[in-house]
Amino acid sequence: MKVYRHYRPVRVWLPLLLTTIVGLGVAAVGVAVVVRAVGDGFAGEALIPPALVALPVAGVGINLWFLARTAHEIRLEGTSIELIAPMRRVRIPIGEITKLAPWEAGCATWFLLRHQAGYASWFLLRHQSGGVVLDPRLDGMHDLIAEIKRQNPAVELRGC
Repeated sequence: MKVYRHYRPVRVWLPLLLTTIVGLGVAAVGVAVVVRAVGDGFAGEALIPPALVALPVAGVGINLWFLARTAHEIRLEGTSIELIAPMRRVRIPIGEITKLAPWEAGCATWFLLRHQAGYASWFLLRHQSGGVVLDPRLDGMHDLIAEIKRQNPAVELRGC
């Protein structure tokens, strides 16, 4: 078994931690606003409208969900790979991988993580059952790509 890990683990865990802290703070403000509005019977004027608090809570939730499901470690075990994220593990036979390319969809992490110009921050590994987002900054990523291509010559590689 060969393990490919992110070469800067702080860049994986720090955004997850900061998003969680911001999310808890925004959620606490949201709860306070709703409690105050309910206590006043919705008659008095609230400091912040409860509906306005829902947008930041949703944004933080989406960022947290995305970061917690992005693979930061890959294990190559014979003819399959296992992608490991803080809240997800996926085992995929290499023969089922169809494509590995930069993720060009709108990135869910719009306010904490931005794409740098000319640099694909995330890759999407497509397989027959779906897809997995991964961070390509792994030690030995080129060896992993070469091994995937060796075992599955039909895989489409773009931007690798």
